[in-house]
Amino acid sequence: MATRPDIPVASFVGRPPVLDRIERVLLVRLRSIGDTVLMTPCISALKRWRPDVDVDVALEPFCAPVLESHPDVRRVVTVGRSTTARLRAVPEIRRERYDLAVNLNGGSTASLLGLASGAPIRVGFAGYQFAGLSNCRVTSSLDVWRRSHVHTVEHQLALLAGIGIPVESGGPTSLRTPAAAVPEIERRLDEAGLSGRTFAVFHVEASLESKRWPAAQFASLATRLLENRGMHAIVVGRDAELVREASGRDGVPMPDLSLAETMGLIERAALFVGNDSGPAHIAAAFARPLVVIFGPSNIDLWRPWSSGPWRTVRARSAGQVQAASVDEAIESVLLEVPA
Repeated sequence: MATRPDIPVASFVGRPPVLDRIERVLLVRLRSIGDTVLMTPCISALKRWRPDVDVDVALEPFCAPVLESHPDVRRVVTVGRSTTARLRAVPEIRRERYDLAVNLNGGSTASLLGLASGAPIRVGFAGYQFAGLSNCRVTSSLDVWRRSHVHTVEHQLALLAGIGIPVESGGPTSLRTPAAAVPEIERRLDEAGLSGRTFAVFHVEASLESKRWPAAQFASLATRLLENRGMHAIVVGRDAELVREASGRDGVPMPDLSLAETMGLIERAALFVGNDSGPAHIAAAFARPLVVIFGPSNIDLWRPWSSGPWRTVRARSAGQVQAASVDEAIESVLLEVPA
């Protein structure tokens, strides 16, 4: 009988792993905020498989708030970008005596950290540049899922499924706002006159200009949301002031929120609208209704992975996305929100 294509299969080269001895796991996920959010189904899969297993995550310091309060993460190990910071992390990691280290992003630093952990099972993809530092190499995520394309969540889950850890369903991404951020969010909402009121969150930044919808477009959208739905827009990120400048009156800028505070604000939002970037994945993890504006990125790889309602709109460059398309997507996504 043929196996269903959404049930992954083990596919690896190297030493067969002894899974029943695993008690402590290190997941190495350096780089961006979005990548960090999108690896949370790996954490959930490990805890579904073995609720007693301890899961630690190695992150770059600026990403650490994303997972510091996650209920299924025992500890976040921060690894800075300088050589000194990376060397300092090695004895800290080795002291934990991990049974399994999983290299989720492939770079040289992640590969070396996996080796330095001393874990008897070190997992990475066979196609990694330093694949030889892993003693159990998953052939590819396409082999594991037996499909011609996979989402980034599935790509990372393949490193677990590929060695035989049961991963029947990816499940949504998941986060928890650090409790210490809540009082500041409440203070800022009260200061803006929005405490207890419905609001949207806009995020107007992106890593590339081709992924940015213009601030003037966000400003016009803020005005339409206020006039048509009575919904204020709070704009986060370094460029938040540009929306108020473009509109002259609408859009409440909060450019100085910490990452933890941004998470708390997004968690409370009735709607998120933003470019293809980390905060969009945060909104997806909190199952907020969201609309993500795409430029040249691959939607199959980077679309929201969420249990909540979402839509994407795209053009060759995000700046070419029409306001009417965004309005239509917002209308559609809000129709799915229970009364």
